Amino acid sequence: MKSITPFSYNNIVFIGAGGTGSHQIPDIIRAIMTHPIIGSNPPKITIIDPDDVDLNNPNRQNFNFTDVGYNKAMALAVRYSAKFGLPIAFSSARVTPSNISKIINDQGKTLIIEAVDKKYVRKDIYDFVQNNHNVDWISLGNTKDSGQLTFYCFSLGLERSVVDVFPNDFEYAALEEERKKDNNQSCAENTIKEPQSLAINKEAANKAVNFFYQMLYERSITYDIVFFDRFNNSRTIKLDEQVFKKVQTEDIEKFKNLFNKAI
Repeated sequence: MKSITPFSYNNIVFIGAGGTGSHQIPDIIRAIMTHPIIGSNPPKITIIDPDDVDLNNPNRQNFNFTDVGYNKAMALAVRYSAKFGLPIAFSSARVTPSNISKIINDQGKTLIIEAVDKKYVRKDIYDFVQNNHNVDWISLGNTKDSGQLTFYCFSLGLERSVVDVFPNDFEYAALEEERKKDNNQSCAENTIKEPQSLAINKEAANKAVNFFYQMLYERSITYDIVFFDRFNNSRTIKLDEQVFKKVQTEDIEKFKNLFNKAI
């Protein structure tokens, strides 16, 4: 178990406001605003997503039909700023290596909570947090039926991320090919190509909220990776050097297929 200092983030940045992100954002903000101490002086909150709400989104994601045509980050920021009575910033920028530091604009300690469906975006975030030790990172990824949460926190010695755990999935050539094929496709278009169940998106959001509550109230981290699926199975892992060595050698495939390959 890793003890952490009292919650001291000046900034919380949500990257991704789609199937998973749109569901986790209100509950995490609610956790902040109902905290007996932090709620009276909450951190700056920013939501980042380049996509607009389309007609397919309200039935699966946390949007209304009145949001259609508006940017996802803006729609959620306006709604929950009004609901919780605090300013919420938003950006419709697409995260890239050249603009990530400007978008996040971290002044003080920052927590990134990321839920994107592109590996190359995760790699861009990874490169950024590796060089910014005042930035911690909760990463969420899933396929149709399973997923994982990983936590990167340099100050706690949790410098392993999803990129380290699954290095073969983040090879440069594959990422560049993905970046080229993506060609600014929306979340909805990606979902048509690689469908995800609503159940797994909600489960991923719940895992993020539970992990955040542990950080906020219990001030301890008992795991830094959790694998889960939509059938209510989950397995938490404390990624120490011994486990990491196994991941990197003979047990890599077994490790990756605890349920299904997620990423």
